[in-house]
Amino acid sequence: MFTRTRAFSLAIAILLMLTLLPGVPTAATSPSSLLVKEEWPQTAGAGTSASAEKVEAVGQSVALAPTADSNAGWEEVGDGSATGKGVSNNDGHSAEPSMAIAPDGTPYLAWTDASSGGWEIYVRRWNGSKWEALDGSATGGGISNSSGSATQPSLVIDPDGTPYVAWGDVTAGTKIYMRRWSGSKWEALDGSATGGGISNSADADAPSLVIAPNSKNPYVAWTDVPGICPEIYLRYWNGSSWAQLGGSASSGGISDSGCMDTVGNPSLAIDASDDPYVAWEDVRSGQYQIYLRYWDGSNWAELGGSATGGGVSNQTRSAGPSLALDKDDEPCVA
Repeated sequence: MFTRTRAFSLAIAILLMLTLLPGVPTAATSPSSLLVKEEWPQTAGAGTSASAEKVEAVGQSVALAPTADSNAGWEEVGDGSATGKGVSNNDGHSAEPSMAIAPDGTPYLAWTDASSGGWEIYVRRWNGSKWEALDGSATGGGISNSSGSATQPSLVIDPDGTPYVAWGDVTAGTKIYMRRWSGSKWEALDGSATGGGISNSADADAPSLVIAPNSKNPYVAWTDVPGICPEIYLRYWNGSSWAQLGGSASSGGISDSGCMDTVGNPSLAIDASDDPYVAWEDVRSGQYQIYLRYWDGSNWAELGGSATGGGVSNQTRSAGPSLALDKDDEPCVA
């Protein structure tokens, strides 16, 4: 017989089952868990297909949020710059792009390319209607024309719109080379793309190139192994030769690791007074840290312990720094 007691027990059992089911609100459910984000439409809006929506749970409720196209707001620079064969427009392997924008807004792109059979440095610029080469800069030997291999391009453009490209060249050792566009050809500065190049050593890589805002001269930082210990080196063009700043390209260089650690991957920036700042990865503390020094006019100085202990990063594993200076010439490192 279905008694009142059995009916009450059954009701309690059903209520307990409902409270255990996900997504079913009950009297015990917190009011905040019933809220649906008002800014998210419940159905597909204009220009948004149902398949493009994402489902997000808010407590025990569900809201549908429109997801924009994966490339919404991003457009190609000329047809095909991000489809097909892209800017490089060849059948070889293209890698390590480095991009800069000229003062007039013209984008330039340098990269490492193997389409000629060996690794070379190629460059193109957008002329308003197509990505054009400059005096054979994107075919054959490109701007490097290396008898070994050329990689790791670093491209910058000076205030007058002249592009400069530095790279690591592996020919009888690895050296740092650089050329600039003269308006009619890719030229070196005092042997910067032959022989010992800028580094004048046999084990140099990872160049970081910057143009000083006042003198408009190029500065290059790189990783060098003068003996058995890697160091961070720097040279700059003084108008007639590649010079150092306070021993920045000899012995311990800027990093001055004392052969106690591994250093590498420098990132260079220059302030409004043409004083360079260099960040790099360093292991002298026992962990990979990001260190930084700057030229104070007479020495390579730290900023608040930026080249000792935990350095700038103060983490357990930090690498690949990217350095920039803000409008007040305060360094920012990622």
